[in-house]
Amino acid sequence: MISGDSFSTIDIKDMIEYHRNQNALVTLAIKKMNDIRQFGVCVVNENQQIKKFEEKPELPKETEGYINTGMYILDPKVFLKHNLSGPVDFATDLFPKIIERNEAIYGYITSEYWRDIGTHEEYEKIVKEHSNPIVHPSNRFVSRMVVDCPSHVRRTVLELLIHSTPIEKLEILHGIKN
Repeated sequence: MISGDSFSTIDIKDMIEYHRNQNALVTLAIKKMNDIRQFGVCVVNENQQIKKFEEKPELPKETEGYINTGMYILDPKVFLKHNLSGPVDFATDLFPKIIERNEAIYGYITSEYWRDIGTHEEYEKIVKEHSNPIVHPSNRFVSRMVVDCPSHVRRTVLELLIHSTPIEKLEILHGIKN
């Protein structure tokens, strides 16, 4: 699973192989950053098993550590084992439970390029930083996303996404419901 606001060159095949070799229930792609305050933070042991996970900790100053990139490999058993149904926030609802039960949750440490592009400003930065064809604004983008938000703001969220995304053809698979 890859969060919609992540952009990376992480080798997914290598991450899946790592996940299988660890016999993990969950594997998170994690990256060492100089300032971890705006991200989910992971503490790992010498075997890269995640021993602590905290979503956006309040820290007084820049602190170095491993952050959650929003890229996960999940064994399908995790959904049955933890009785997951409906909307679930992995960072607050699932990962802490897995860690508390000392289940197999591992960090796939990467030095590959990764960027949070959750805002239009961050997306614009990545377009300016790279001439790589995959992010060049003249390219066609094919994307499928699920937007789950309260109905009173759904139209605004979809309009912002539509107007800030460089796409040539937009297909709405499900109409906007109020």
